[in-house]
Amino acid sequence: MDKIKMVSEPVIWLVLMPILVGLLPSHLITKKHKRISTVYLCGWLLMVSIFQIVATFFVVKGYTMTTLALTYAFIISAVMVLSVSFAMAGVVKTGIKEYIMLPDIKHMQRRDLITWIVFFLIMTGQIIMSIVLATPNGDDAQYVTMAVIADQKDKLFTINAYTGAPQALHLRHALAQFTMFYGFLARLSGIHAAVIAHTVVPIVLIPITYMIYGHIAIKLFNNDRSKLPVFMVLISLINMFGATSVYTNEVFFLTRTWQGKSMLANIAIPAVFDVILLIARETEKRRRFTLKICGLFFILFLVNLAGAFASSLGILLLAVMEIVFLAVVSIRNINYRIILMTLVSMIPCYVYIFLYMYNLIYYYLFQRV
Repeated sequence: MDKIKMVSEPVIWLVLMPILVGLLPSHLITKKHKRISTVYLCGWLLMVSIFQIVATFFVVKGYTMTTLALTYAFIISAVMVLSVSFAMAGVVKTGIKEYIMLPDIKHMQRRDLITWIVFFLIMTGQIIMSIVLATPNGDDAQYVTMAVIADQKDKLFTINAYTGAPQALHLRHALAQFTMFYGFLARLSGIHAAVIAHTVVPIVLIPITYMIYGHIAIKLFNNDRSKLPVFMVLISLINMFGATSVYTNEVFFLTRTWQGKSMLANIAIPAVFDVILLIARETEKRRRFTLKICGLFFILFLVNLAGAFASSLGILLLAVMEIVFLAVVSIRNINYRIILMTLVSMIPCYVYIFLYMYNLIYYYLFQRV
């Protein structure tokens, strides 16, 4: 029974649940012909965003992992029920073939099919190597240990990871909740949090990264899908041979996949570019704001929360990127509403930058010895 739980819980929360939850936010950006990758990415962003909000509140209030796990599971279950209800209504109205668009392998050219097979073989090899090697890193002593403590000691950032002694809450680490997410998965599945971080999560994060790259490529190639498989093979090879330094995003992507810095560089930042390209295209075609355009800014709001989920300081980088690029888009498309909606979607950036600066000032004024 325990072995079944160890296998089923990660599959439910990392594979099945994002698809079911993603049916709701994906409805805001497209009402039919939803690609399964779009649904999955929207669901994953919504799940980590909700976890970031709930976990930050519980951490600041000093609650336990048990309370956090129960509350988050209840909220996500409610969102999933609402999402599936919307999806069922859409399927009844348009039909399953109009609602979900699956890859059309039958009509794919042979060369494209072979190239896709090559890409999936490379990606599968990268996933296998990430599991077999489980590359250790010095940062694990802090971040992975925090997840272990959250699961086994039921404490959220109140025990020193190096000494095991009680400590005051330090928001620099406590604002990024990806470590607590590993503790949450460990609590539900019964798998050790270190195994969750080093073995289970990379199986999901590596394909998510390639999904985002694929979405960006489709927009850059103006929906010419014949170029997409070649692009994906080249990107996968660049990731394999990009270790020109220990600080490159390729190194973080394949050897430190589970860390917040890797999630920021390989998921949050590319996702921002993906949404910006969509906004630029949709506002160029339409001079008035539609529900779809507002939905894109909501997805950008979720991406900002996902960036905070990965790295509390990385949220500053996302804020600078968005305001610069979308200001250019606003001028180019002669639409001031883009800037206004951008400022609204950047609310997580303001909040977490304020909390980070408040904690920094408080630490240096009152707690530094």
